[in-house]
Amino acid sequence: MKTHEKRFVLAAILIAVLIPACAHIQEKDPSEGLKGRVSAYWETRISNEFDKAYAFFDRDYRSDITMAEFIKGANVQIKAYQITGVSLSEDQTRADVSVVYDAEVLGRSIYGIETEDEWIYEDNDWYYSPKTRGFKDLFPGKKKGL
Repeated sequence: MKTHEKRFVLAAILIAVLIPACAHIQEKDPSEGLKGRVSAYWETRISNEFDKAYAFFDRDYRSDITMAEFIKGANVQIKAYQITGVSLSEDQTRADVSVVYDAEVLGRSIYGIETEDEWIYEDNDWYYSPKTRGFKDLFPGKKKGL
């Protein structure tokens, strides 16, 4: 067999091996990266790393709520969590993530708290997009008197 024929056979073998391997990579479940981000967020809450937890919030939240405000309001000690469901939007840029967690609030343990959180895909990653902005949603605007 001539040198150019050997190269051709080798190239054909490589193509036959690489194409199915690449197709397998594309079949990866898109929710896996999301689940990793959600877990990382909850782990920061368990370890009371509020500065790291704050970084998981979407840019709109971070423009409304400063890190100091977030930390001041983070008075719930998360003890454990479990991701119970993930529902991706059709365009895979939004997701509803169901989580059950245990927490301690004012010295009292509360078990099995259920939440459904919205996560959005922006800047090539998943970010937590809370539906409320804390007290700013409860008391919009500054008004004097009643």
